[in-house]
Amino acid sequence: MEQPTTPRPGKLASGYRAFALLATNTLLFFVIANILASIGLRVCSDEDDEIGVLSHGMDKLRAAYPGFSDRDIGQLLRETWTRHYIYEPFTQFREPEFDGQYVDIHARGFRHSSAQHPWPPARDKRTIFVFGGSTTFGFGVANDKAIPAALESELRKGPCGDRIAVYNFGRSNYYTTQERILFHDLVAGGHSPAMAIFVDGFNDVHFVDGEPKFTQTLAKYMEESDGELILRAIKRLALARLAKRIVGVPEPREDSVDDNTVMAQTRRVVGRWQANKRLIEATAKAHDVAVLFVWQPVPLYNYNLRFHSFYREGAYFVARPRLLTTVYELMAAQRWLYGDEMLWLGDLQAGRNQSLYVDRVHYTAAFNRDIARAIAPRVEAALCTPGSRPEPPT
Repeated sequence: MEQPTTPRPGKLASGYRAFALLATNTLLFFVIANILASIGLRVCSDEDDEIGVLSHGMDKLRAAYPGFSDRDIGQLLRETWTRHYIYEPFTQFREPEFDGQYVDIHARGFRHSSAQHPWPPARDKRTIFVFGGSTTFGFGVANDKAIPAALESELRKGPCGDRIAVYNFGRSNYYTTQERILFHDLVAGGHSPAMAIFVDGFNDVHFVDGEPKFTQTLAKYMEESDGELILRAIKRLALARLAKRIVGVPEPREDSVDDNTVMAQTRRVVGRWQANKRLIEATAKAHDVAVLFVWQPVPLYNYNLRFHSFYREGAYFVARPRLLTTVYELMAAQRWLYGDEMLWLGDLQAGRNQSLYVDRVHYTAAFNRDIARAIAPRVEAALCTPGSRPEPPT
């Protein structure tokens, strides 16, 4: 008697199982690959390359951070460079609230110091808002070593005493236009300081066309189809970003820019700064706010680059180096036009035969203190000398 045979699975079922196994393994490989790529990006991030950490090595970093262990240096740099941005109306973006070992950011968008005053500012203080880019924020230094924190420390030693309350509204990639909008927004919201200080120069050149950092990205989001948005999302995956890092992206160069273009760009940068200065002054006058415009030091103007630990001749250093130098030469020649409302610090590093930077463009804690000391007398004259301003209510 014949035994019944078990039916063999059909080709369709067999093919389905093979496809399901392949799809599962592919998905698993994709997830694992992205996890590994994410770990690789954390260990060896794009931001590290941007500031020269990987190319310059720890020896130069140790010299820039005396008294710091390698672990502390790594922690400070991670807190500096791995934070993301969040959207903010009108200014486009800002740093989010953050609580770190060395970097603390308030939900209102200013950076803390150890003597940080509460928000909103108290009425019995002479409040100072300091605006600027990442150099004002204090990239590469701890909370208490940023320019605004050092400024408050200096002011407390003089006639201002403890009547001063300084708020650090420096933000990465901000230039004068965004600072003007932020200042106006704060004042319109009922937060008028006794004085507003604007520390600028470098980013005004960097954003020569007057477009904030994410303008083109946001414009593309408004225009893109669903398919293009999916492609953009794929590009944000860790695996795609790691591949981009390995392949490399050419750095911006000025080699093909002629002299006439550089001069036209120079007039554009300086003209925009002048227009922003007038608008800021108009808002400040309407709200009884003293103002000071500081032109910051930059490594390519009046500084011996032999002492810059993170400069390498012939290698990419900063975008638009010719334009940066030309703008500073023009502002140095014209600074007398702007009166007491402008403080020129472009020559502060002249003759300084020492390293003043913790990366390509951001200042050491010691140089931040020097900048604060140069600003302090102007603040004291405006706020703290007898008869300069009415005493705040107690």
